[in-house]
Amino acid sequence: MPVFTFSLRKELNIYYTYKNNTTNGFFQVSGSNLSLPEMSNGSTIHQIILDYLGNILIKMKNNIFFYTKSELRELIQLPVWINGMKKMVLYLNPSASVYILLIDGSSIYRQTYPLEIEIFSSTFRAEISCSIIAFQHNMDFNVYYLDMGDELTFWSQIVFEENVDVSTYLEFYRPDLLLLKESSKYEIARGICTKNEVSFVKSFFLSNLSFFPQYFIAYYDWDKYGCLMELHYERYFQPVISMYDGNKYVRRVETNFILWEMKGRTDYGYTSSMKEEGCLYKAQSWPMMLNESKNSTLDEIWGPQNYRSCFVFHQNSTDEGLYEQYQILNMTSTNSIVWATSHSGIYVFRVRILDPNYRLFSFLMSDLSTVMLYSFLILCIFWAFLILSYFRYTKIFQELSYTDSQTSLDLQED
Repeated sequence: MPVFTFSLRKELNIYYTYKNNTTNGFFQVSGSNLSLPEMSNGSTIHQIILDYLGNILIKMKNNIFFYTKSELRELIQLPVWINGMKKMVLYLNPSASVYILLIDGSSIYRQTYPLEIEIFSSTFRAEISCSIIAFQHNMDFNVYYLDMGDELTFWSQIVFEENVDVSTYLEFYRPDLLLLKESSKYEIARGICTKNEVSFVKSFFLSNLSFFPQYFIAYYDWDKYGCLMELHYERYFQPVISMYDGNKYVRRVETNFILWEMKGRTDYGYTSSMKEEGCLYKAQSWPMMLNESKNSTLDEIWGPQNYRSCFVFHQNSTDEGLYEQYQILNMTSTNSIVWATSHSGIYVFRVRILDPNYRLFSFLMSDLSTVMLYSFLILCIFWAFLILSYFRYTKIFQELSYTDSQTSLDLQED
């Protein structure tokens, strides 16, 4: 959409600027070199309304209307609709319909203003012929904003007379961040040419890291990673890593860990510096490790196999670079991730534990839990066998005692 500033000079004009101030100037009335006050009998601007379709309607204090559209440089004067002595204002509703509100004392009356018909009435000239017979497209807005990974498809059809140079085009801001594909088809019959054009636009991420491709399109795997965690870009984020034994939660990870964005995004940072974290010398970081291992994979570049703590002083260590970002996280630290505030996006991180003993500890915990489970089952079986044996032998002893008493009675009677 255009940006307007008003000049407070003797001749009141409207200054426009388009395309990041690459196109600018003062509006001129079509077919005339006169200013707006001169074209409206010395009146001044009273109201300007803009809709989301790019229509710009200018009302003078004597109720003379001028019209233009976004990206145009000229104004057209619309037919007189209301007497210049009456009090009125323009009203634009959310559906982009224009209304006139007439003020008559304490009463207000509303009228529908047929903007499209008035534009046709002002621009139609019998002596002017247009080479375009028909033009259709599927663009609902003048400007589309794309986030990383978004895609759009536009189509247009233009019908015009043969041997006339007519074409359509799309304007892009930052085309170096867009993947563009266009296809055109022509049909010519009896001096009439039909051009069908389809434009595919998709945004992608331009990475600054040397170990990632410079251009690529990233896709998010919903089936593998599940639903996204929604975060506000102005809030710091401190990841909490949990350890699971299968689907069973075990505990939170309290040791140091690092992370990297799997799609190559680098538009995030860390809140703490090495100095703030208490490092005695410069800590390890992704730029340092990448320079040392340019031809290795990310798992080999930095991990528990080559982790070196910055809190233990080593020989030949210096305190240079302590104000750089500290790129190691843990649960007890205040270090967090900070996002870029100029845009939003989707981030997919991979985490790696830096403690070389942590994996062994997790295996020991898993083995210990397995041993405890089997031990518990064996104890249960032993106690069950012991209880059953007790009841069985008690029953046998009761039967033996009953048999001996009967036998003694029989001997006494004989």
